Amino acid sequence: MSKNYAALAQQVVAAIGGADNVAAVTHCMTRLRFVVKDNERVDSATLKGLKGVLGVVRSDNQCQVIIGNTVSQAYREVVALLPGDLRPVEPQGKPPITLKRIGAGSSTR
Repeated sequence: MSKNYAALAQQVVAAIGGADNVAAVTHCMTRLRFVVKDNERVDSATLKGLKGVLGVVRSDNQCQVIIGNTVSQAYREVVALLPGDLRPVEPQGKPPITLKRIGAGSSTR
């Protein structure tokens, strides 16, 4: 069974209070982890009722949406809905290791 993660992401972000209510988002193995600006805007009942959401855990200004093992797919779709400053920075690739970079051939005898 394939899930529509784009639709799920839109519903989750709306129930969190909209993209403008998200201060940060990360994920672990099974959960989307939101830090929200205004906790009152989070609709836990709606989140819990969404198909694809297994549960919700709230604490202070944090809201964890339990998705399951496919959370990384949902996370990609959630991040695509957020403003650019909330998107994670792509890791910069390291330059390849070459003999010149490691100083091969330079011996000090």
